Amino acid sequence: MTNKPKEYRIVQVRDEVALLTAQDIRKTVFVAEQKIPLNLELDGYDNDAIHLLALLDQEAAATGRLRKISASLGNISRIAVLPEYRGSGLGKAIVQQLEVIAKGQNLKEVELFPHVYLEKFYQGLGYRKTEDAGTVGAHVLIRMVKILD
Repeated sequence: MTNKPKEYRIVQVRDEVALLTAQDIRKTVFVAEQKIPLNLELDGYDNDAIHLLALLDQEAAATGRLRKISASLGNISRIAVLPEYRGSGLGKAIVQQLEVIAKGQNLKEVELFPHVYLEKFYQGLGYRKTEDAGTVGAHVLIRMVKILD
C-alpha cells in the first residue's frame, strides 16, 4: 500500500487482548521479518509502557510504545507497521501520537533507537542523531532524540 489510508484510528491499548495484538504485530515485523530474537523483542518493559495500535477498518496495522525513563525523558520504541501498510503514514501517526502522550506526561524530551536505515525517516519527524547505539540481532542501531515543545 502506498497511499495514506482514508479511515484509520489510533487507540491506546487498554487490555490484555489489545496488548497481545500489538505484540503479534511486533513479532511479525521484528522476529519473523527482521530475525530479531524473540527474547530481545519481548524485553520485559511492556507492562511499564503505554502502547498504541493503529486500526485500519478495524484491522490492527501498526503499533508503538512509550516508556517514561525519568521525570523529563521518555523512550519511544517498538514502532512496527505490517508490510502491507508501509508507506501509508501509520508509522508517522503512531510516533506523533506517542509524542502527544509524552507531552501530556510533562516529558521534555523523547529518545528512540531506530535501525540506522531509518535515520532520515525520524529526521523528518524532528529527531536528531546523538550517537551510534550498538546492534540488535544483525541490525545497527542509532540513538535519536527530540526536544518536545
